Amino acid sequence: MGLTIVHLSDIHYGPPFQEALEPILLRQVQAESPNLVVVSGDLTQRAKSAQFLQARAFLERLPNPYLVIPGNHDVPLYNVFDRLFRSLERYKRHIRPQVDMTVQVDGITAVGLNSAFGWTNDAGRITASQLASAEEAFAAAPKPTFKLVVTHHHFVNPPGVHQRGLPERLLERFAAWGVELVLTGHTHLSHIERHPAGPVLAQAATATANRWKKLAKRVNSFHVITVGPDAIQVQVREFDPARQIYAPV
Repeated sequence: MGLTIVHLSDIHYGPPFQEALEPILLRQVQAESPNLVVVSGDLTQRAKSAQFLQARAFLERLPNPYLVIPGNHDVPLYNVFDRLFRSLERYKRHIRPQVDMTVQVDGITAVGLNSAFGWTNDAGRITASQLASAEEAFAAAPKPTFKLVVTHHHFVNPPGVHQRGLPERLLERFAAWGVELVLTGHTHLSHIERHPAGPVLAQAATATANRWKKLAKRVNSFHVITVGPDAIQVQVREFDPARQIYAPV
């Protein structure tokens, strides 16, 4: 039997959030009966408490279990003190106390690593202590297990996108741990490729926001990932306004 992982990203509760998409998205995610739902950051637009409360209500309506991490928009932008010294305080208060997250379920070991800090924007960061903890989590995982890493910031730019992300060399370290899949967001553009280091990279677009970062392709989507004994299949579901569904493409 295969494993099903639903990958959402860049929800952006706040002005860019499109409320009409929320019930459609939730209904389709629930219909997949996934083994795991991943939300790879940017739950809010401006890290306001009201936006985090909306995000919390959304998470509570997802199928369990889910893995969630913050993104750079979950850090306050305009309050410099909060940005530098309490960068993820509201996320911790309203979403969960820890910003990294490990989930083990149904033969999956998923490690979410926060890449958003007080001074981050396009360029994320993962610390040595985070990497050490992730390595320990994978080493302690029951065998056999399918290993995946989740970050908000991407490692490889999709064609036509020029945003600083995370160091690509980290993918070699992940591969050494046996990681086969890396899930990211941030660019608001869906992109899937097999990296020379080994892992499949699946970068999800924004599922619900109308914030396009000057992209030529402007479409909301999410991923449905099927893991079988010999293959990883990433299916993109794009929102079709005419049919009012996220349709496979």
